[in-house]
Amino acid sequence: MARASRFGAKTGGGEGLEIVGSVGAEGAVSLRLDGTLDYRSAPRLLQALRRCMRRGAEEVVVDLSGLEAIDSAGIATLVEGLRWSRRGGGRFALTGVGIRVRDALALAGLEEAFPVV
Repeated sequence: MARASRFGAKTGGGEGLEIVGSVGAEGAVSLRLDGTLDYRSAPRLLQALRRCMRRGAEEVVVDLSGLEAIDSAGIATLVEGLRWSRRGGGRFALTGVGIRVRDALALAGLEEAFPVV
């Protein structure tokens, strides 16, 4: 059975980011993002990713289906998660990649960098 926990709060007006994490039966961590991943909210995601890595998560899947917008700070945070995971021999993947996120990744030249499940 998966356990869920919240890593951040979404503020009013469509701004902010809510991060809901869950751990699957085999220890895979899933982080669902809802809202905006930008320079204001990226540090919260970075903190959640650090927590996952410190706890030895071998697989982290970030669900972007609830993401309304992403900026360069948000993309940099995803890249950092990918780096940490690779350094530790783990797996880092994205799911729910919508057109806005796909376009932002393409603009940064990173559309092929992330495994998408």
